Amino acid sequence: MGRITRLRKGALKLHVVLDQEGMLPAFAAVTAGTAPEMEIARAWLLPRGSLVVFDNG
Repeated sequence: MGRITRLRKGALKLHVVLDQEGMLPAFAAVTAGTAPEMEIARAWLLPRGSLVVFDNG
């Protein structure tokens, strides 16, 4: 009998807030690949004038 191997795909998302002056990470969060970006963005208290970028690729 042959051996059956099941493959599962996994995904993670890395959400990073960069300090604009030094371009250093100020905060980072890792979530499941299925987590909506807008839920994470709404949970953060970002300063006025912050630039938010989403990558759909």
